[in-house]
Amino acid sequence: AMISVTGDGTTIPEVQSNDASSNAELIINAADREFSSDTGFWSKSAQVTIGSGVCNIKSTDGSAQYIEKAITTPGKTYKIQLDIVANRGGSLRLNSLTNQLQFDSTIGTKVLYFKADGSLISIVRQTSPTDIDIDNISIKECGWADAQAIYDYYISVGKSVLEATKAAAMWCKYNNSDDNAAVYGYLYNWWAVYLIWLNPPKGWRVPMEADYSQLGATIGGTSIAGGKLKFAGLTYWAAPNTGATNESGFSGLGSGRRSDTGGFDLIGSYGYIWNISQLSTSLGKNIYLDKSATELTLTNSPKVRGYSLRLLRNAPVGEQFE
Repeated sequence: AMISVTGDGTTIPEVQSNDASSNAELIINAADREFSSDTGFWSKSAQVTIGSGVCNIKSTDGSAQYIEKAITTPGKTYKIQLDIVANRGGSLRLNSLTNQLQFDSTIGTKVLYFKADGSLISIVRQTSPTDIDIDNISIKECGWADAQAIYDYYISVGKSVLEATKAAAMWCKYNNSDDNAAVYGYLYNWWAVYLIWLNPPKGWRVPMEADYSQLGATIGGTSIAGGKLKFAGLTYWAAPNTGATNESGFSGLGSGRRSDTGGFDLIGSYGYIWNISQLSTSLGKNIYLDKSATELTLTNSPKVRGYSLRLLRNAPVGEQFE
């Protein structure tokens, strides 16, 4: 599949980097991260002060006091780290255009994950009165390996499964290569597959594990079905491509994967394909085909991995579909 927008218009972001630590810091100037002086980088409301190593967010009259900066890209999820060095009362939240996230405002280092739906990101007083000092703020775009942490964080702060899924969903091209995508399609983490399952293209659906079990049984059993599903020859598979006949017409390819840490490997050796079934909040169900075997293997994998996706036609022959 090569789907980046679901049937209801939800955009799934392409993520190229491995993790947030490999991405550039968005607050370039140390003074703006450490609040050593007010350089004008941060826009701030009347009761907020910056300097001497802290940003004091204070609200004594019920007004929404804040600091903010147009620094984020709508649709992307960010890892935000900051220190709360003093709390004399109240709590804080993150704001984007419409997305909001209240976070733990007790003293200590906070690691937050937040999906932006606008270019402005704000730290706003949640309650009034509020009098909180923050320091050492860092904002980095999340990478591939951060997806499970994003999902878990959203659930931990009371967000819905759908909100957490939208924040964690990602797709990519093998080695971030257009040429690979043209041959093998996109690679998705499991949360992206879930969003496509909720709103697939008209006339199609994301298969369940039972669909692949039935497919294997229909073409002779899982011990030999893999050979019948693999594209024959060595164009899309490395040698020996054992037992590959493609007599099923499935044309399975050795599309490889994106690993838990964000690296790409195993192209030509394995073809991994997600289905919508899951074992737990961190493990989704998938199949794989192997260059050295005839089996169709049904198994489970960490949801953070990047695998291919096949859709199942869900319309009678002759009915219009997209």
